[in-house]
Amino acid sequence: MFFPDAKQDGNDAWAGFPGQRLRLLETIRSHRLKNVIFVSGDVHASLTSRLTHSEDPDFEVHTIVSSPLCNTKLLPYASQSSFILDRPLVWNAAGEYRQELTANVISQDNFAHLVINAERIQVNYHDRDGKLLQSTGISLR
Repeated sequence: MFFPDAKQDGNDAWAGFPGQRLRLLETIRSHRLKNVIFVSGDVHASLTSRLTHSEDPDFEVHTIVSSPLCNTKLLPYASQSSFILDRPLVWNAAGEYRQELTANVISQDNFAHLVINAERIQVNYHDRDGKLLQSTGISLR
């Protein structure tokens, strides 16, 4: 997952490669790329989050995480406390990349259904029986 970082990932994730992650973010920011969305899974929780820049109000990147559809009791579910959210993701002389959750972390078996149109991405998380757990909108610019 590109962001946020999990507290237990160590160097087996983007946290282990801060220079490369900063270079990607700076490329997105300097080229003023819009509507960048990272989609991932495999963290035993589902979530949506947003990344902004302290000195560039036009910068915004999102992440959508859908995981797991069927978890095992051997691997615990992640929760909001499993992620590092209380400090900037990365920073340099140009400013800080600040992260925030844009909905609750879902800590149960689920899947995501994305509805995409020209104005927004609607992220609908459902339990294994199809019942809606949470719905979050991401406005496109």
